[in-house]
Amino acid sequence: MRDRYGYLYYKYTNANFLWEPFVILPRKSMLAIVRMYTREGGVGMHRLQAAACLLLMGFFALLHLKRKPFIEDFLNDMESVALLNNIFALRSHGH
Repeated sequence: MRDRYGYLYYKYTNANFLWEPFVILPRKSMLAIVRMYTREGGVGMHRLQAAACLLLMGFFALLHLKRKPFIEDFLNDMESVALLNNIFALRSHGH
């Protein structure tokens, strides 16, 4: 499987080679589902949407910081910065 879909797996450590299908894709799917179910309903739903996304991104940021799934440190650093940036953007959107 790793030979066939190597472009998805070779950037991850051996312990985290399934990071893409088990963490990144579900993260994007969960955010899309939150958006789909909270897109209508006024200001209250927008706050719920921001809060749910903030919690999800916080969880995935902590998971990423704990596991450091990428082989190269700069990829781990870039992903950490991107996740934390999303958290700060959601935090400021919630106010």
